[in-house]
Amino acid sequence: MKKLSIIGRGTAGALAVNYFSHYTDYEIDLYFDSSKQPQAVGEGSQLDLLSHLHQTLNMSWEEVKNYLDAHIKKGINYVNWREDFIHHLPMPYASLHFDAVKLQDYLLYINRKNIKLIDKKVTHDMIDSDFIMDCSGSPTAWEHDYNKAEYIPVNAGLVRHYLWDYPKFDYTQAIARPYGWIFGIPLQSRISYGYMYNRKINDINDIKKDFALFEKEQKLKAFSNESSLKFKNYYREKNFTKKVSYNGNASFFLEPLEATSINAMLRINYLALAVQTERVGLEEANSLYKQDFKEYQEVIALHYFGGSKYKTDFWTHATDIATKCMKKFPEIKYILQLPELSKTHGSWNAWNFKENVYGLNLHKSLLELHNE
Repeated sequence: MKKLSIIGRGTAGALAVNYFSHYTDYEIDLYFDSSKQPQAVGEGSQLDLLSHLHQTLNMSWEEVKNYLDAHIKKGINYVNWREDFIHHLPMPYASLHFDAVKLQDYLLYINRKNIKLIDKKVTHDMIDSDFIMDCSGSPTAWEHDYNKAEYIPVNAGLVRHYLWDYPKFDYTQAIARPYGWIFGIPLQSRISYGYMYNRKINDINDIKKDFALFEKEQKLKAFSNESSLKFKNYYREKNFTKKVSYNGNASFFLEPLEATSINAMLRINYLALAVQTERVGLEEANSLYKQDFKEYQEVIALHYFGGSKYKTDFWTHATDIATKCMKKFPEIKYILQLPELSKTHGSWNAWNFKENVYGLNLHKSLLELHNE
């Protein structure tokens, strides 16, 4: 029997516990630092999370609702972008909004017999195991281990939670504002709004003033709590070695516009197991990982390429770097010609690509960019 040690009990660590408990017979130790509070971020998902919970735990809608404070996600409502547009997930598929901390607690509880919990701050050289999955959070030293996700224009956020009696809608909101954009995540007990912005262009006072206008427009009551985030957008240069794999913020961080985080975490778990069982070589696994993050950036930048109704310094910056990204993405014209559901790109299939491109009225501009 092989032994796996997982470092960190946040969302990435909890998903790793659930994944390897289901798909392997590994002996699993989970190391965590109880002085480090789990983060309640990344509460939207794509189609993969529901599929994972069904395949590994056979969870029902009622269990998802009751244990995760979760609400169905049928799509994304884009407001004030180049075009107002609702990206509907294709029938019969659906996704999920969820409470991140409740997901972490549930996955560790349901797998409690399969793992050994160790409250201890550790480094790799302190661990005696065959494999390590490092989900320890954001790095403290960057050096040459990480690549900058250079086409993403936001690097900070202000998040507020508002209590309500029941969910009022079943899609993620993505609302363009003068200094960035605001996500809306509906759960059973609350709605979370987060203002994503670039702290090099606007300071927190700009954001708080515009947030107050947004609250007035939406007729929101006083928020129950608030958190301020500063972050880099990045991914590792080398994510897999023979013994160690990285996941969660120890591996990457990308802004939440397209809810790519859960998909990326599950994909990393899959590749890590493929490396451990020698079904995929290290060079190939690292190459696939880097290709994934190239594509995640492209699906995020695609939205900024069209801009918004606002003509501000933020949106000038966002559309400029998105245009640079799209210029390096000539294959998009071929993806738009593919049959539905025939290829995935950054967790999108061709159907998703087409709906977003045409829904945001980007088709003509993209073809002109590539001289078609």
